[in-house]
Amino acid sequence: MRKPGIVCSLLLCLALLLTGCGQEAPKAEPDLTCAQWSDKIQAAAEFAAMTDVNEKYLEKALLIQASSLSDWAFRRDAEGATPEMILLLRVKPEADKAAVIQAVKDYLEERTLLYRDYQPDQLFKLENASIMEKDGLIALAVSPDAEKAASALGGGWNRVQ
Repeated sequence: MRKPGIVCSLLLCLALLLTGCGQEAPKAEPDLTCAQWSDKIQAAAEFAAMTDVNEKYLEKALLIQASSLSDWAFRRDAEGATPEMILLLRVKPEADKAAVIQAVKDYLEERTLLYRDYQPDQLFKLENASIMEKDGLIALAVSPDAEKAASALGGGWNRVQ
């Protein structure tokens, strides 16, 4: 004859074990700064030695006002020997995000045309680059390994080009 208390205890233990086997809820990605995103991308792919550009260069290169951004990071090849760069722009909610995306597209196209004649052996880096967008953050990484650079961003990003 079995005791009902033992059976109930065993069933309760089994139920507790089974609830621990469920999938863990996905962890929310921390709200990284543009510099932190840039560090993450740079660590994922083998970039040339990079240097940060100043606000004046950002505005001149992209033809946008830095005042339309709440945060940004722009790194490029320190020696200028390659087209490698990491660009992250967090667009202010009141700013024209479509115009900023278009400015990044235009900049990538300009660099592609320049390297087509200047250093055609580097052209593949520009042709494999993608402009990505997520929650008002725009990213462009021109690297030797576009797949590694893109994977550093993680999920939830939309390709805009």
